[in-house]
Amino acid sequence: MEKASTRSFKVRGIVKEVKRKERLVVIDHEEIPGYMGAMIMPFTVKDASELLGLEPGDEIRFEYRVQDLRSWIEKVQKTGKKGG
Repeated sequence: MEKASTRSFKVRGIVKEVKRKERLVVIDHEEIPGYMGAMIMPFTVKDASELLGLEPGDEIRFEYRVQDLRSWIEKVQKTGKKGG
């Protein structure tokens, strides 16, 4: 059986909502060229600690990983605050 390859994208966006118990963050993200348009959508984080300190309005950059039917984000970094 062929090993699933993981695609990785570097993305920027603005946090809209953080759901720590579900390990989800809703992000208004930029276009991911060749993959998807800009939109607001929930992302799963592999490690819940990635959500510590994140709040709505935070500008972030992150790596979006896609493998078969699974996807998650990691390496989340705050880069600023919307409107501030």
